[in-house]
Amino acid sequence: MIPPASQIPPMRRRERILAAAHRRPTDVIPSGFKATDDVIDRLHRHLGTGDLGSLLEALPVDTHGGFNNCLYGVYPRYVGGPARVLYPDCRADGTWDTIYGYQRHWSVAAGGRTDEVIGHPLADAAGPGDVARHEWPQADWFDYTTVARQCRAAGDHAVIFNLGGLGHVANLLGFERMLTDMLADPPVIEACFDRLTGFYLDFLDRTLRAAAGGVDIVVVQDDFGTQQGPLMSLETYRRFYQPRHRQIFEVVHRHGAMAMMHSCGAVFGFIPDFISIGADILDPIQTTAAGMEPARLCHEFGGALCFHGGIDVQGVLVTGGPDDVRRHIDSLLDGFAETDGFILAPSHYIQGDVHLGNLLAMYGHIAALRGEPGLRG
Repeated sequence: MIPPASQIPPMRRRERILAAAHRRPTDVIPSGFKATDDVIDRLHRHLGTGDLGSLLEALPVDTHGGFNNCLYGVYPRYVGGPARVLYPDCRADGTWDTIYGYQRHWSVAAGGRTDEVIGHPLADAAGPGDVARHEWPQADWFDYTTVARQCRAAGDHAVIFNLGGLGHVANLLGFERMLTDMLADPPVIEACFDRLTGFYLDFLDRTLRAAAGGVDIVVVQDDFGTQQGPLMSLETYRRFYQPRHRQIFEVVHRHGAMAMMHSCGAVFGFIPDFISIGADILDPIQTTAAGMEPARLCHEFGGALCFHGGIDVQGVLVTGGPDDVRRHIDSLLDGFAETDGFILAPSHYIQGDVHLGNLLAMYGHIAALRGEPGLRG
């Protein structure tokens, strides 16, 4: 619950986010940000900002990074390994490589410009031997000496580091094959997950050591829910994901950072498992998904978990008007009123089908609720 401002001394942005993450009262509503490239470009043009830092200063936002880190956040510099064209660079045909060994390309969809996977390098993997021969990323491919400087450049914003997720295996095998192989050919999945987890553990440890306390939150991005229910059974999650997530969160906590679990959709039944392995924050809280009502989440888990997200990027921001957006935000705050552990943020990337007027209404209303100046421009 956000108390009257007079009851809590003014906080710096990082302090505010960490207070909410620990489910302690904050002076004003903590707020986050994530958006696709075309939305960020549109905000730059409207607000007259030129980089992420100046954009975040112009918005009532307390976090830095966390999503698309290699361009918009803290991330070690790729210096070795295979010669690859990595985002934000791309080839003339709009394609680029990933560190995981598959490619992506730009496309235009109803929601604006987006990127899609091209091909699946392990689609024909016959067993763990084929998995072992794939060129998996290695922590030695990166230079960590700039990480502390990147953290300092975030100013007083809380730094969220996006580690990645085991879901990259779906891009290597194909999504359908990954799900079916969890039942039909578990050794291939186990081998892929072990390879990727081994990389993450080393990469994360080196990054957090180099950050020297500059990273506040580490997010693991995996998805377990659709709008109506889970993508897989709890038993499947517990076999393949949970022990590896636990290892990752142990590294996060060993370095004094907080662990954020990202999963879209209806994951109410998974939340006790997330908490049991050390998740401190759950993102992105799609309150329109089945069972993800704010009051229910607060009642069941508000004492053990911070919630990050909530603002509906699929519905209200796309189909409503500015007044609808403002009412939606007020409703969210009412829904999460019984917990101090709530960070107001989009329920996923804000995409290109969101009208600029709704963006300005959204962050203008948050600024007004926080008692801060309105957006310029």
